[in-house]
Amino acid sequence: MRTRKHLILMALLFLLVASLVFVGGGCGSTNSVPTTSTLSPASKTVGETDFTLTVNGTNFVNGSVVKWNGTDRTTTFVSATQLTAAISKVDIAAAGTVHVGHLVASISMVNASPFLVDSLGSPSQPSPAPATL
Repeated sequence: MRTRKHLILMALLFLLVASLVFVGGGCGSTNSVPTTSTLSPASKTVGETDFTLTVNGTNFVNGSVVKWNGTDRTTTFVSATQLTAAISKVDIAAAGTVHVGHLVASISMVNASPFLVDSLGSPSQPSPAPATL
């Protein structure tokens, strides 16, 4: 017959094992932090049309949300290494650098990457030479 002390020890052992498994210490779980490696495209020019932004990286999960300067964008989970997001022409109406990150499980924004919106005729996008008559 099992004593009360024996049952309490078994219950504590069960709780310890369960906490290791479900908190990430067991069964091969690593709780890896998602990272962004590249954005495609990496830049656009003011005045261009709506586009789909591809965020490449690692450890994405279903439910991740792409953030455009801190604002949620409609996001599609493609795989653990890729997300896509709908970006509106309104989002690239002004020149500057936009911070693109992603939200994981509504907890925190993970490593933001810069996205350049070039103005028309900027040095990186030279204007065509004027026509001569």
